[in-house]
Amino acid sequence: MKKLLPIITSAGIAATCMQAEAFTQPTHKRIVQDAISYMASHPESTNYDTLVSVAQAAGYSITEFANIVG
Repeated sequence: MKKLLPIITSAGIAATCMQAEAFTQPTHKRIVQDAISYMASHPESTNYDTLVSVAQAAGYSITEFANIVG
C-alpha cells in the first residue's frame, strides 16, 4: 500500500495537469492545403502522383480531396 499511494497520487496530479492541445479546423485545413501544394511543387521527392491517383480513384479532384482531408 505504501508503494501504491505515491503512484496513484502522481497519476492523479498528472491527469489533472494535462490539457489537450489541438489545431482548430481552419488551421488543420490550411496545413493540409499547404502540404498538398508543397507536394505538387516537388513531385520528384514526394508521392504526389500517388496522392492524385488515390483522389481520382475516390472520385475527387485534388482540391476537393484537400478540403475533405483538411
